[in-house]
Amino acid sequence: MADDKKYIDEISGTEVTGHEWDGIEELNTPMPRWWLGLLYLSIVWAVIYAILMPSIPLIKGHFKGVLGHSDRASVVTELEKLHAMRADNFARLSNVSIKDLRDPKNA
Repeated sequence: MADDKKYIDEISGTEVTGHEWDGIEELNTPMPRWWLGLLYLSIVWAVIYAILMPSIPLIKGHFKGVLGHSDRASVVTELEKLHAMRADNFARLSNVSIKDLRDPKNA
């Protein structure tokens, strides 16, 4: 038989759920609204992010995302830029023999 009687904590004046551990009763207090708002906002953000960006693993690969972003392609592009920046130094060093190289500290 369910007990529909509400119990109120004497100290806080808050309703008690009826759960008790070692003499400590659980209060029936709702989550703060700002916290729930952040929780729901993060859920919405996660769904939007999963749709826009590559994210969901599939049987043969993964979901590419609506935006078609690829971290691997970004890394390749950045490496190409780096190689282009270093091309002059590499060209100069590729024609120098080991004997001609010297430590700048000893120069």
